[in-house]
Amino acid sequence: ILEDLHVPLPTITVVVIATSEFMVGAWWIWGSLILASPVAWMMGKKYLTGFSHWRDQMVLQLPVMGELIRMLTLSKFVQNFSVLYRAGIPVLQCLQLCQGVVGNYVVEKALQDTQRAVAEGLTINESLSRHRIFPPMMLQMISVGEATGTLPRTLMNIANYYNREIPRKIKKIFAIVEPMITLGLIAIVGIVALALFLPMMSLMGGFH
Repeated sequence: ILEDLHVPLPTITVVVIATSEFMVGAWWIWGSLILASPVAWMMGKKYLTGFSHWRDQMVLQLPVMGELIRMLTLSKFVQNFSVLYRAGIPVLQCLQLCQGVVGNYVVEKALQDTQRAVAEGLTINESLSRHRIFPPMMLQMISVGEATGTLPRTLMNIANYYNREIPRKIKKIFAIVEPMITLGLIAIVGIVALALFLPMMSLMGGFH
């Protein structure tokens, strides 16, 4: 109707219409991308050398979520290490078994390097400190545990610390994400509303 009346369309209306036409006309493109992305994400781990390390490194560097994922990964490590070591399993075997449960290739590789360093005669603290993925607080507590002979209890204390901090971190993330989602929805609704009302206002102005 507006085009038939030769009413000039505002830029925001043109952009919204163009976006809508693209989404409708090229649905198979973005639909295929959405379906193919998780498949490529998983297949890359299986067939591409170095993809797993790059992928998990990117995950750890995500804003807001990266720190939470790191805490979850380290919590798995210290909790499983504590249980295995307390059961009388040798340190090197504990480190090897923990590599399969952390769920992150970056941490897994760090534990592999740690296992080799411990086998060469370094302490666990010295071996872990070579990798920035392990925070200073954890390293200091492990150092104290090794020096005092209370490593299993120290590791469990670290795990309990993460078990307390992770729910708090999740609450903080929701406190940040929820307003962002709300603002995003408001922005989308506002843009679409402007795209509709601006040309109508131009049309009513033309009648006058």
